[in-house]
Amino acid sequence: MNASKWFPLLRLPNVALLEVLSTMNPLELVFLSKTSLRAERAAKLNEDRDEFLENEVDHYSEDPITDLMNYAGYVMEVFGWPVGLVLVDFGKFEERNKSITDWLKIHVKSTKVCLLAGEIISDEYASYFLRNIQITRCLHLFSEMSYNYRLNLPQYIQYIDIHESDFITFDQLTSFDVQYLTLRNPEITNQELNQFIKNWMTSKSNINLHSFHIHIQNRHSWDIIIADLPNAEKLNQAMIRYTRIMEGFDIKRNDGTAATIFLKHPISQYRIELVIAYGPMIEVKGTEKSYYYSTDSEYERPEKDSIDEFKDYAEYVKEVFGWPVTDIHYTLDDFPAQYKSIIDWLKFHVKSPENCNLLSEGLAEEPLTYYLDNMETTKDLTIGVLVKDDYRLNLRQSIPRLEITNSSFLTFDQLISIDARMIILEFFHTMSDQELNQFFKNWMTSESNVNLRTFEFYIRNQEALDTILDDLPHELIEPGTVRTIEREDITFHVEEGFDIKRNDGAVAIHRNHY
Repeated sequence: MNASKWFPLLRLPNVALLEVLSTMNPLELVFLSKTSLRAERAAKLNEDRDEFLENEVDHYSEDPITDLMNYAGYVMEVFGWPVGLVLVDFGKFEERNKSITDWLKIHVKSTKVCLLAGEIISDEYASYFLRNIQITRCLHLFSEMSYNYRLNLPQYIQYIDIHESDFITFDQLTSFDVQYLTLRNPEITNQELNQFIKNWMTSKSNINLHSFHIHIQNRHSWDIIIADLPNAEKLNQAMIRYTRIMEGFDIKRNDGTAATIFLKHPISQYRIELVIAYGPMIEVKGTEKSYYYSTDSEYERPEKDSIDEFKDYAEYVKEVFGWPVTDIHYTLDDFPAQYKSIIDWLKFHVKSPENCNLLSEGLAEEPLTYYLDNMETTKDLTIGVLVKDDYRLNLRQSIPRLEITNSSFLTFDQLISIDARMIILEFFHTMSDQELNQFFKNWMTSESNVNLRTFEFYIRNQEALDTILDDLPHELIEPGTVRTIEREDITFHVEEGFDIKRNDGAVAIHRNHY
């Protein structure tokens, strides 16, 4: 290049130099600083700027983590810019999660805001991170945690937002010393939430809490949560901090501190169940009555017409009234030529119902696989579909409750790969007693099904039970002893059975059910 065309940037007077530097974004300042020591000193003249630095490591880097550490270390050392936010995806570089945390501990030490994500069970990595990195303001927990995970916060944090909060128990909730708390998908019961509020009112727990956001399902849940709260004063449509509330109550703590419990959005008194079979039907369920819209007709017409009418009606009531679709009942071998378009429509308009019941009268392996690949169920999945014995069930999600009514195809390897809190195998399964013995041993050593809380299956006779218990460490429940167990809002009374214990201390009770 001709030297006469160079611009002597670093020879400008400081006033003019600062004017030029002020037009550069933080990334350009970093690049400039790397050209020479003089350029580094010049770039630092303009370092006090209220802007974000965001740099993406080259996708073709052979070692992107090391490159990111080197880049971040350089800008922190040269410019002294503080780290205000840390986002870690535990699933991206799983084998390096601990070394990443160790590096952050040395070079970052603390951050105002932290987001922890990852589509893997992140118990170990999240615990190690929280023990070593100080979060001074806000923690967003997006990562998937096992059902028995215990979230221990080593320091005071102002705000916690837990997106997959099904592992949070009542005891953990009452132990959080935070000002702002949000639980997106909790499994805490309505009765426990009622007790949580009463504990706050009597100063037994969460005394520093300023705001608590939680999702509730329906009007019935709301009525249980607010039941018999002492001296609660009802509010009807008011404004709280620029938010219009639909319904609420003023409550007061025993030290005089006042609070308001309220619904931010109206809870629909209706919900929709979709029944996809010959004569598709839409059920609108209220708290006391149900109403049905059927596309069945006394006149014969093409299948496509009834499905299109079904879709149009469902879309209309969802859009106009906002009624949520909570349940899907789908006979997969009805409308065989349309199963893909039906499932694609469900994926777009429903996405993830709470409950799903999949049925068939004939073989329906392809529709079942396509449905499971494209849809998620947030609570209860029942599979009553006829498949061949060599069918491979692949569930791409963790699920609270899975019931398989025809489980003869299910192998031992498939069973131990299922991530569910409740598994019910109806009718006759083909697993041997020895395999069931190994299944329990795997659970006891945390090798598989660590989130499982309930497992119901068929045992042929006492001899089969003896084989399952063979060399399995267990303790019989003493005669006359009655145990009370609560599972999925159902209470069991166990009078005979045995206890087994997992290596992390979790205890399971086997009971005979006749």
